[in-house]
Amino acid sequence: MVSKLKITFFHYLYKRNSRGEAPIYCRIVLASKKQQFSTGLNLTPELWDVESQRAKGYSIEIQLLNRQLQEIYSELIRIEKQLYDEGGTISIEEIYARYRN
Repeated sequence: MVSKLKITFFHYLYKRNSRGEAPIYCRIVLASKKQQFSTGLNLTPELWDVESQRAKGYSIEIQLLNRQLQEIYSELIRIEKQLYDEGGTISIEEIYARYRN
């Protein structure tokens, strides 16, 4: 059975910095195993859209942040496809390890 990688972004409100910004985390789920990690991006809670999992607004900074989130998403999908094409075992651990390297 082929499992599909699920990628979500969420705003971790309990870890706000001194400017009131909270980190944006990424959660990946594959075959009911999950891994989450910080994207290294921060945003004020008022600018985060929970439903779309992206920042709200049209400023250059918001566009750049949303582009960075899309790049993370695309990289994870590329890694999943690469593992599938190699015919090896596709595990959440392997996807995460390749993403971090």
